[in-house]
Amino acid sequence: MPLSIRYRLRRWNRCTRKSPAPIYLRICLFLQRYHQTYVSVPTIYKILKRHRVPRVSFKRYRPGPRRRRELAHAGQSVQVDVKHLKLGAGRFYQFTAIDEATR
Repeated sequence: MPLSIRYRLRRWNRCTRKSPAPIYLRICLFLQRYHQTYVSVPTIYKILKRHRVPRVSFKRYRPGPRRRRELAHAGQSVQVDVKHLKLGAGRFYQFTAIDEATR
């Protein structure tokens, strides 16, 4: 790996924690690696800003809490869990049932 790319990777690792600029550096490295074209990071920033490309959010999508369905009476829906226990030479099973209406 050429020294200039190593230097840029180190710089990229340092700035990923500090600012939202690493996406511009990633584009710069991508162009350099796959298209053998060098475009500076500020130029990439200006081009994206001119074309009104929004900044990339690094937050992952997290779905909200699931809504439980309304149950008419206790015992209508039950969750069952099985636990396998190895004790000595034998195997034992623990069955647990939880009623969803009284959770």
